[in-house]
Amino acid sequence: YGSLTKAGGGTLTLTANNSGFSGPVTNRNGTLAVASDSSLGGGPLTLNNATLTYQTAVAFSLNRPVVLEGTNDSLNIGGAVTLAQNPGGSAAVTLGGSGTLQIDQGGNAVTLPASVALNGASIVYDRYDNYTQPGVVSSSSTGSSLVNTGTSGGNTNTLTLANGINVFDNFYNNSSGVLA
Repeated sequence: YGSLTKAGGGTLTLTANNSGFSGPVTNRNGTLAVASDSSLGGGPLTLNNATLTYQTAVAFSLNRPVVLEGTNDSLNIGGAVTLAQNPGGSAAVTLGGSGTLQIDQGGNAVTLPASVALNGASIVYDRYDNYTQPGVVSSSSTGSSLVNTGTSGGNTNTLTLANGINVFDNFYNNSSGVLA
């Protein structure tokens, strides 16, 4: 039912529960700040050289198709956000804030783009399979970390960082996983 497009600089803040809205949400060249995942409604989300800021420390799952367009998109995370679906598009992504982006929920379907920069936020890989993160993953913040948990089911997996120079201050590896 309809759509929401935020275009140009500046910030648009959505705080209400918009679960009755099912249209696509597009953010081009600005910041879209949301109080929760339900603030975005139930439709797909497209970022195009834009920023999505989660203004909550409450953990939740991003349960929608996400498309990363343009050359660089940013996610600013205050709490723990689980990326439950594979994002489309090929834009590089910058993860800011002090929160954590969890990749998958113990499965093997969710991947990140080929270029990821951590600027305060951290990534937790919760995959049961052996996985190679394409491209370059880098960190410009001592508060950022890269964590390979394996899965809560105790599966042993290997996380491999490929294709380039990967720069970090903090690596963590759960006893059930391998970081290569």
